[in-house]
Amino acid sequence: MDITSRRSRQGFTLIELLVVMMILAILMGLLFPILGIVKESGRKTKTAALIANAGSAIERYRSLNAGYPEAVTVTNVGGTAVALTDTPTWTGSDPFNRAWFSAAIASIDSDAFGPASANMSEMQVSGQDVRLLVDSWATPINYRPYTKYEWTAGSTIPIRSDEPPNPDSFQIWSCGPNAQDDDGLKDDINNWGG
Repeated sequence: MDITSRRSRQGFTLIELLVVMMILAILMGLLFPILGIVKESGRKTKTAALIANAGSAIERYRSLNAGYPEAVTVTNVGGTAVALTDTPTWTGSDPFNRAWFSAAIASIDSDAFGPASANMSEMQVSGQDVRLLVDSWATPINYRPYTKYEWTAGSTIPIRSDEPPNPDSFQIWSCGPNAQDDDGLKDDINNWGG
């Protein structure tokens, strides 16, 4: 047998390279959906923490002002005077409700909710530039004090019980990933665990 007739291999064949590339492509195809799920889960967790922090700020507001924020006029928002005089409808999508709620918690905790906070986003409300508390999907956070719940016994509002959640405090919720206000239910993220 002639040893010199055998060629020595010094590289990979084209087939071997294609097989490795196919395996890598399959693995990446499996990995990308998982990354999307993890990213969405992270957004939900961040928004839940933001709502918990906003709830703490509202409790601090209550201890300083002997009640939960309900007034529409807020005079100091991070050093800027803001007067929202329109009457809110107390639905989650009411821009005045969102604006003064954001202003109220910014007046209590300017580090977490002040003008420089990443949790706040500047938006137009009836021609005024206001900073609103936003969730991980850049949708404004909703607030409703317990005295303004849209609830009566036998109501068709989907509260899921005979009494609204948090009947003696307040409701804070995010519209969640679909950006649709479901009054704190479905995929919304809220402070009452529903």
